[in-house]
Amino acid sequence: MMASAAVLVSCQEKEENLGVPEITLDPTTLEFGQQGGVDNAKTLTVTSTRDWTIEQDENEKWVTFSPASGSASSEPQTVTVTVTDNNESDRTATIVFKATNVSVSKELTVKQTGPGGAVEDTYVYFNDFDKEVAQKGNSGWDTYLDTFDGWHNESGTGVGAVVYNSSGVSARTLSKDSASDMSLYDGSGINNVFFGKDAFFEIGKIALDADVVNYTVSFGSERYDGNAGADNTFNHDEFQVYISNDGAKWVEIEYTFAQGSDPVGKWDLASSTFTVPSGTAELYIYFNVTAASVYRIDDLKLVASGTAGTEIDFSQGVEIGDGDEPVEPSDPVKVTIAEFLAAPESDNVYYILTGEITDLYNTEYGNFTLVDETGSVKVYGLTAEKQDYNDKSFSTLGLKEGDIVTLCGTRDSYGDEDQVGGPSYYISHEPGGEEPEEPDVPAEGYLIISEYVEGSSNNKYIEVFNPTESTIALDENYQLMCYANGATSPQNTFDMTGSIAPGAVIVYKNSQAEVYTGEATVCGACNFNGDDAIVLAYKGQAIDVMGVIGERLKFGENVTLRRVATVTVPSATYNKSEWESFDSDDVSGLGSHAVTE
Repeated sequence: MMASAAVLVSCQEKEENLGVPEITLDPTTLEFGQQGGVDNAKTLTVTSTRDWTIEQDENEKWVTFSPASGSASSEPQTVTVTVTDNNESDRTATIVFKATNVSVSKELTVKQTGPGGAVEDTYVYFNDFDKEVAQKGNSGWDTYLDTFDGWHNESGTGVGAVVYNSSGVSARTLSKDSASDMSLYDGSGINNVFFGKDAFFEIGKIALDADVVNYTVSFGSERYDGNAGADNTFNHDEFQVYISNDGAKWVEIEYTFAQGSDPVGKWDLASSTFTVPSGTAELYIYFNVTAASVYRIDDLKLVASGTAGTEIDFSQGVEIGDGDEPVEPSDPVKVTIAEFLAAPESDNVYYILTGEITDLYNTEYGNFTLVDETGSVKVYGLTAEKQDYNDKSFSTLGLKEGDIVTLCGTRDSYGDEDQVGGPSYYISHEPGGEEPEEPDVPAEGYLIISEYVEGSSNNKYIEVFNPTESTIALDENYQLMCYANGATSPQNTFDMTGSIAPGAVIVYKNSQAEVYTGEATVCGACNFNGDDAIVLAYKGQAIDVMGVIGERLKFGENVTLRRVATVTVPSATYNKSEWESFDSDDVSGLGSHAVTE
């Protein structure tokens, strides 16, 4: 035991003597021909101030390394890289060489040619929807496919005359599908296609080679409903895929996911292989989605297949999207909340409701709970006047919790939750009780959150800083809260204890966090993901907020956020410009925080 301890100390001293953590590769790219094996192996050198190892996905196992790990050394270590024979298309692997115990790494790109050439050359149709970043405007996601061109990033041999048709579908950057703990495949990131209410997306006139009959269509997709208790298992009955040779008669195709089962609240890659009649010159693809605001797709691809699939008989197709004339809206009907909830969903029937505003969780769009003597219902957006979209005019109405409001809207739902939709619009209101008293600002001022770490596994930390010139007592004054998954009340509240000196910090951590080795206090509120709002509260009042309470905003996924040095006061509204972003697991700033005037 004493000998082992001595060896451990020796290794630690060796690493410390090598200085700042660093790892370098030479070269950083290796290129191979079709033939693999030891006779065609290549080498690179690794220089690392810490012990290092290789992180490699299963689909990259055609590349092998000897050795696959090494010890800290100031001298370059030679690594032999071998690949297997490639009898298919060109392929590329990105391998991570990672220094242990620190967030320092370097990537090696390995490329190998194949007889099939570049994979992109095999595409009949491909679209990652990433031509231009979709951005949320003042009135929400005004990036519908028929008005926003930034998703037109199609490529392939069949896109020369391609046409599109859609309804209720927009391009968005929210809930990216890039590989993470929320994705089971390496998504392309940036934009994806979001299906709203009564939504469909049609891609038409994809040109086919008349001599090719076997094809595979694939797409990344997820089902995600942020409401508590929602079942996010991907439901094929809610998400149907059809193909056609003329855009008039459609055949539904069955698809399966790469993991072998339907994903639950995560992205996965779906695919279907089928065989069309010989001589088919064009293909149309149609996505029909019946559940509102829970489905997305990305990386839509059509390629020729080396194997036959389900035989398609287009003559047996059915008509879909029959083009019935829209129904004119009816005159509003005054009802109780119970009567409203008993009515069927409809975009064309408006109801007048009167009730008390409670749980006002979004003052920008006007999202709250409406209560009368017969029941309660969520109001998803209230505008000052009737609008086709939410113009964020709620703030001009001066409404607050406790007010009695009369409004008009449609019978709607989001996921499994009933709600007033439309958006609803304002008619009148009566003021409620007295304004709640604001908490007294402590004479010494408030604390602030100075650092946030949402790293790998359970490496989650919150650092709290005292920017004042006084020692601040924490007991019965300050709390850390976590609002998970868009909740309007905290799932975890941690009562801070002790005191904090001027200019000092306290680091709070998840009970299983391990990447930071400095002093840290275990905190139940450090059980968050990148879309959970984090709140520093003073006597129960939110004073410093990261994210948005009541919204599942992915502001801090797989990232370290550090407060800008000029910020010395808290903010109950999250402002991205107040934070600097660093790599996941970067804890180099934890344990201290400096401010500047």
